[in-house]
Amino acid sequence: MFHEVNSLVAILNAHAENEKSAKKFLRNTISDISHQLKTLLAALNIYIGLIQGEAEEQGAVWEFSRLSEQELDRIEGLVQNLLKITKLDAGTIVLDKSLENVSEIAESIKKHFLPNL
Repeated sequence: MFHEVNSLVAILNAHAENEKSAKKFLRNTISDISHQLKTLLAALNIYIGLIQGEAEEQGAVWEFSRLSEQELDRIEGLVQNLLKITKLDAGTIVLDKSLENVSEIAESIKKHFLPNL
């Protein structure tokens, strides 16, 4: 019986170690992809800026470059969130918890999104 328990513990430890390795690999992969995407996004933002500078007199091209810039900013935000999630998962970021008044937060959001009357 003692031998069976030791064998079971060894198997569980091996599974835990494999899981830990897989999680570390995933975290590193996500971090690497995020950093590569940030580099590409920075280059694309530079290109868009150049296009906008040259296309101010051409309405359709300028509008297209402006919309492209907005979408690149959205992608950059997603990449930043992905990095934050990776850091949270790794335990590098620690959240400070505090009590908040949900009614005040909802009112603030409401004022932010309602049109000014």
